[in-house]
Amino acid sequence: MSSTVFVTGANGFIAQNLVSKLLEKGHKVIGQVRSGEKGTQLAKIVNNENFSYVVVPVIEAKNAFDKPLKDHPEVETFYHTASPVRFSDEDVENQTLIPAINGTKYVLQSIKDYAPQLKHFVYTSSAGALVDFNNLSIVNEESWSPITYEQAKGSGVGAYVGSKKFAEQEVWKFRDEYKPKFSVVTVLPSFVLGPNAYVADLKNLTSTGATFSKYINAKTREELEDMLQFPSGVDIRDVVNAHVFAAENELANGKRLVCHSGTYNADLVLTILNEKFPGKTNLKPSEQSSSQVPDVIDNKATKALLGEFISIEQSITDAIDQLVKNGVF
Repeated sequence: MSSTVFVTGANGFIAQNLVSKLLEKGHKVIGQVRSGEKGTQLAKIVNNENFSYVVVPVIEAKNAFDKPLKDHPEVETFYHTASPVRFSDEDVENQTLIPAINGTKYVLQSIKDYAPQLKHFVYTSSAGALVDFNNLSIVNEESWSPITYEQAKGSGVGAYVGSKKFAEQEVWKFRDEYKPKFSVVTVLPSFVLGPNAYVADLKNLTSTGATFSKYINAKTREELEDMLQFPSGVDIRDVVNAHVFAAENELANGKRLVCHSGTYNADLVLTILNEKFPGKTNLKPSEQSSSQVPDVIDNKATKALLGEFISIEQSITDAIDQLVKNGVF
């Protein structure tokens, strides 16, 4: 059945693909953006009468979502995908940690106060919220990274991991304290790969999409390897399906859905480029088998609900193919 859904950070990589899928399923989608310029650009790309946007410039401000929710009492599902994605080591507490934590806490407060009709809340976390990067061991849907707030303030990467952990914990604290009538689900993807929903936006890629574009444009092997900070991946289409499942299936309520297909390395990226897109790179995969990051994510419980995921090889291939066909690479 069609309904009205709200998506924060609607111009992000995951959110754009989610918006596309929700519109395809017949829903009306209200997307939050940070400026009118971004909203106009996104509306042009989406080009669907069932899509509209609201401008909330500072999502971490208290009461930021009061008015949008009061203005739209028809919203039944709220997807909170917006969160700062930056790996600079500069002022990480104010640029990453506080915005992510407060943004989530205040969104939930606005929902409690002004969206009594809400049926589903879905939060986009990260597989980084599970893993201990200093002591790699198997983790699953029940795991939490041991990173502390003080440790998270130490670097851009640490701040990103910490922001996802502490913001997601705000979701579960809210659920436990207020016991809302709406379902609560979190989705934890590893690095998101795969094709973009809107080819019109391929020349204006940000965050995740831009990072992948840098992978395949690397001029040296060392440059490529330096960029593979999170060589654990999942396809965007599986991530979107998890978000949709979270709101459509009552079995998801209270679950952490961990979206992860496996690990990869520079050799896999270069093998795909050389075999399937000849002439697109001068770099060659190593003749000797290079080391690959161990896969420490056990998401059997999630796969039992969602089924198997698209392979890393297919995801990388489809992403490059889209860029090639549209003249971006």
